[in-house]
Amino acid sequence: MHLFGNPPRPARALTANTLACAALVAIAVPIAQGASKPAPAKSERASAPTKSPSSSRAKSNRAPAPTKSPSSAKSKHAPAAGAAPKANRPYLVGTFNMAGGLGGRGDRVDTAEALTRSINDRGADIVFLQEACSRMTNQLAGMLGSGWTVRFLDTAGARCKGSGGSAYGIGIVARTSRLRFKGDYTARLPLDAFERRGMVCLDLAGSRPIFACSTHLTADPGVARDVSRRRQTEAITRNVLRWTSAGQAIIVGGDFNATPMSWALDPLWHKGYGGTASGSFVEVDSGPSQEIPGAYRRDIGQATFGAQKFDYIFVRDMSVGSAVVGNSNVSDHEPLWATVY
Repeated sequence: MHLFGNPPRPARALTANTLACAALVAIAVPIAQGASKPAPAKSERASAPTKSPSSSRAKSNRAPAPTKSPSSAKSKHAPAAGAAPKANRPYLVGTFNMAGGLGGRGDRVDTAEALTRSINDRGADIVFLQEACSRMTNQLAGMLGSGWTVRFLDTAGARCKGSGGSAYGIGIVARTSRLRFKGDYTARLPLDAFERRGMVCLDLAGSRPIFACSTHLTADPGVARDVSRRRQTEAITRNVLRWTSAGQAIIVGGDFNATPMSWALDPLWHKGYGGTASGSFVEVDSGPSQEIPGAYRRDIGQATFGAQKFDYIFVRDMSVGSAVVGNSNVSDHEPLWATVY
């Protein structure tokens, strides 16, 4: 059983020019640590990148075909600042809400078993976990073995049902047989009325330094909840920039409990997306605009929670090769999976 769906056939890696965001090149947005570029690669649910993902919900097993931005073929511009050199190896990263607080799922060994198989079969490098139970992450660490680093952050105390009252929170998993472990970081985010929100991060080194963080933002709709989420994304941005050095690749994955156009996520989305975006990150399942040549848009990612997209992987100073939305029969969320380098 694959928690992340059947492994897709490998996607052809996109070159820096293919991935270059014409909008970002044109406006030359300055970033202290380099600009990332929106990637045209789509998920298994999408058809070819030249077709709007919203036009079809049918899944395809074909790897996404790379799409050149209108100015990339013969552009005299250099790739957008922060483009990953070709020498950087690809890393497979995923984010998954394990729904450990629902019913008796906190006691299900099959969740950890299925996730372990998916990680090993896909050759995953980093996985971000939300609504995880400490019992689940302990099981996962044991099943994966010594070549892995697993960290857990308690955000709600003994709330996991059916697991003997084990702690409930977020986690991160990294294959430290490929990525050298340098340290870990945790931080509490601005409170909401229901759960202590936080972020747990790993400082890693592979073909390049990588700083990876898992998080889970305030749930439920409403203006007050959006205000909480906005304060939390602002805090995430401040923390990762404070903890990292210039040129270090950053990955932030998790359940953000907001749709792509929510103003609560503006502090993360790169300014090159336009509108009210004010950040410096690119989301792996965003893509080129069908209406405005050379522009990129943030509202076309595939659904991960019912009919909505709540789960994201944001990257900075990295390129995106492909993005996949999988299937899960052990959670109410679908996992998001991406190749980055």
